[in-house]
Amino acid sequence: MPSEAVPSDGVTPTRIERARRWVVPVLVVTLLAVTLRMLEFELAHLRYHDMVRAFMEVSRTKIMLAALCTVAAYAVLPGYDVLALYYAGHRL
Repeated sequence: MPSEAVPSDGVTPTRIERARRWVVPVLVVTLLAVTLRMLEFELAHLRYHDMVRAFMEVSRTKIMLAALCTVAAYAVLPGYDVLALYYAGHRL
């Protein structure tokens, strides 16, 4: 019977710890595969030219307003961190 190598700290990993090394990656890969399959199913009816045409129908003003709102939202995020640090009594 082959003996398992004992780690340098002298503690032999339990069966659960050994299984976790391969179970977690397998679960992650499985979840990724399921997600990609669902995405493929959801997007199967869309065509590239239809999406381009729909995008071109949106006015430039609405696109610029959406971009401005996105930039503003990302600019506000660090403000929450500053307020949290102030509330916690920490200085940067």
